[in-house]
Amino acid sequence: MRGASFDGAVVNAGSCSCPLRRPLRANRARGVFGRWLEGAATYRRCAVRGSRRACSPSEHALPRRRARAHGCARRAARSVRLVAPRAGTSLEKATQQSGLHGGASLAAPEPGRSSTGLPDLGRPVRPSVEGPRSAGHSVRARATPPAAPPPKSPAPSAAFRALRARLRAVTRGVVQREILPRAAGADSPTRSAPLRRTPVRIAAACAVLLLLGAAVALHRFAASLPDLEGLADYRPALPTVVRARGGERIGEFAAERRRLVRLRELPPHVVQAFLAAEDAGFYEHGGLDVAALARAAWVNLSAGGRIRQGGSTITQQVAKSLLASERTMARKLRDMALALEIEWRFSKDEILEIYLNDIYLGGGAYGVAQAARTYFGKEVGELTVSEAALIAGLAKAPSAFAPTADPDAAEARRRYVLEQMHALGRLDAAAYARALAEPTRLVRPSAPAPFRTAAYFVEEVRRELVDRLGAEALLRGGYVVETTLDLALQEHAARTLREGVARFEKRHVPRRRKGDPEPSPLEGALVAIDVATGDVLALVGGRDFERSQFNRATQARRQPGSAFKPFVYGAALEAGFRVSSTVYDVQVQIRDRKTGRRWQPKNAGSLRGALPLHEALSRSLNNASVRLLLDVGVPHAVDFARRAGIASPLAEDLSLVLGTSGVSPLELTSAYATFAGGGVRRPPRFVARVLDRDGRVVLSDLSLLDGGAPAGPAIDPVDAYLLTHVLRGPVRRGYGTAHAAARLGAPLAGKTGSTNENRDAWFVGYSPEIAAGVWIGRDRLEPLGRQGTGARAALPIWIAFMKEALASRPVRADAFPVPEGVHFAGPGAEGQWVRTERFVAGYEPYAAGRRIRKSTYVAVPKPPAPAQPPPAAVASEPLGPLTPAAAPADEVGLPAVGGAPPAAQPPLAR
Repeated sequence: MRGASFDGAVVNAGSCSCPLRRPLRANRARGVFGRWLEGAATYRRCAVRGSRRACSPSEHALPRRRARAHGCARRAARSVRLVAPRAGTSLEKATQQSGLHGGASLAAPEPGRSSTGLPDLGRPVRPSVEGPRSAGHSVRARATPPAAPPPKSPAPSAAFRALRARLRAVTRGVVQREILPRAAGADSPTRSAPLRRTPVRIAAACAVLLLLGAAVALHRFAASLPDLEGLADYRPALPTVVRARGGERIGEFAAERRRLVRLRELPPHVVQAFLAAEDAGFYEHGGLDVAALARAAWVNLSAGGRIRQGGSTITQQVAKSLLASERTMARKLRDMALALEIEWRFSKDEILEIYLNDIYLGGGAYGVAQAARTYFGKEVGELTVSEAALIAGLAKAPSAFAPTADPDAAEARRRYVLEQMHALGRLDAAAYARALAEPTRLVRPSAPAPFRTAAYFVEEVRRELVDRLGAEALLRGGYVVETTLDLALQEHAARTLREGVARFEKRHVPRRRKGDPEPSPLEGALVAIDVATGDVLALVGGRDFERSQFNRATQARRQPGSAFKPFVYGAALEAGFRVSSTVYDVQVQIRDRKTGRRWQPKNAGSLRGALPLHEALSRSLNNASVRLLLDVGVPHAVDFARRAGIASPLAEDLSLVLGTSGVSPLELTSAYATFAGGGVRRPPRFVARVLDRDGRVVLSDLSLLDGGAPAGPAIDPVDAYLLTHVLRGPVRRGYGTAHAAARLGAPLAGKTGSTNENRDAWFVGYSPEIAAGVWIGRDRLEPLGRQGTGARAALPIWIAFMKEALASRPVRADAFPVPEGVHFAGPGAEGQWVRTERFVAGYEPYAAGRRIRKSTYVAVPKPPAPAQPPPAAVASEPLGPLTPAAAPADEVGLPAVGGAPPAAQPPLAR
């Protein structure tokens, strides 16, 4: 057997049990640590073999890396070919053969390392040597031509030999302590430096991970906190306030009823009451009261974990308003962190001011100013000490301590707050005794009277602003809506309508017989418009808004009856008719070509034959009006109505003049205001402007009517004046349907209206300043009774309203301005016909320079001859003239079919 000597140790290179071969087997299952051992063992085998050149682990590792790239650890181990050194070759000689001679060979390198102590990275030179075979072993080496022998060096000195011996000892110790035990699979007695540092590295990695986790958690926690920029510019939800033209509050729209107040505007005892009730040390702590938190924690733990006490400061309550409302530990930590940030960014007075304006105090009131108005009906500056203590006591639990829900609990809480104020020195003994003895006087939680009076008007404002601004902005934006409503006139209109409808219902509505169905309640509507501006001064949509929110002034479409005739007469004047032109009140019979049926409108009274145009309107003659519409033409009449302001659908047939097309009271009154305004169309304006919370104008000049004619000249001023002159006839003339209004003593014009079976009663009229319209009826279209005409039901209410409306305005003899182009004609002093451009009382106005148009001639039937008496043998009464049955005034609706022959006519009235 051949072997290699290494300082007295003989290694059998070919033995399978050789410890130098074990690292190869160990490397296959040891991973990275095994590959490190493999490199060290390779260096040792090459040194033992006695190669002429020293081999480094990196040289042997090169083919192993290629083999491992193919995933075969066995091939990596076999790629190192073991070669045995020549027998008897010592380490010194092997070193000299590898070129380490002279000054370069001062010490033998440690196995697997160069002379510098680092791993040798040189490329190996593999000599091929064929050694002798021993029994059972066959080692085959490939020989290469040996390198040229180095020049001989001088004999080593004694110092060099001693150093070399020392290096051999050190190398032997390293091999025995580290390499051989690890190659054999045994643990080293002493752990290496990298292994000794492993726990430290693990601990450091865990610390880094903990720090990273804490940083991430802190970042997420900070991100969950709300931004305080909104708190810096404190703009809470404010109600939208609606004001009348005089500045009175007539309504508001709010999700949170709140009135902002500055801290300096609050009385000191109000502020001290809240501090005593909620946070006595507010000006001392930094946002958190540790003692209060500990006390609250102990109380809650004693209660079995149920929340019995909060321990929150005022700053924390402000922070809570910015967070969700759940009661969890995470939320508590957030509001504590947010409270500290609030304390850092805001002053104590700023925090307290936000708190007193933001806190909910029950009854729908947010903030101390609104609570003062809700519970005591006064401003916050007028609160007494006792009242301030009661309101401050509500902060803890508004629903539990509300005086409207539990007066005893509210009283106990009030006394507690007063005791706290006295104990803290905020209230002396005398003031404390007076406050305790003061009785609590609450106001009833009801809407103010102006709110109830203007409810229909304010609801129209709300609908319009929701469409323009949105519901959320309207409820929280804090807008100020300046309307055109005259509050005094509105209160009078509501009272007049309510009393007038009740009076008519009591006097004229027949009692319901047993078994008859219950009719719907009698309702009404009233609208008043400023002629000069189109401003809606008063609007009442029903008798009681709380009972019925349906606004009959704007939403109802009812037949106007004869109140629609002025549009046909105005179209006639525009076409060239004069106010005294002859018209014919002769029975009209129109046959329907499809059905063959005949339509015969009926008058309220008898037929009048030929008569002036103005008298036909004053008497409200249906047949004369239908014949006038035949002369004017339905399209012309519809166009005139559109230009005046009627926007509802209109029936384009002869029934138009009888008012069969439904309109709203506001719409009809606004069109009459166009006549009063000299033909200038002014849409009904109900909102002057809308201001935001900063005082900027957002909207202006809002109209109540959608569509219709635009603002501006709509009718010739001459025609508007002539029509006003004609409409004054129903009031001034004794036979007029509205002659009862003449007692007001003012220049007035207007027209009554009634419908089939008296289902609707109207009167719409105007003075030079105000146009007003009244409607009376039932929501389910039941008849009003025989007296339910415009003159009996609607006109008295209109007169009562206009009496108050005109009381503050001077009355002039003829206040309707005469436009240019209107001349007057009448009998002179000597009986001759006189024409003048000046207004003369009693003279007839006409349009100068306009071609006159006449009505189509209609033969007026003569009265029938008296009937001959019957023969004496037959006793009977004489027969009277055949006359059509009288119908209620202005009866319209479904056309009558058939009918009696034309009635006898009385002498013509001039």
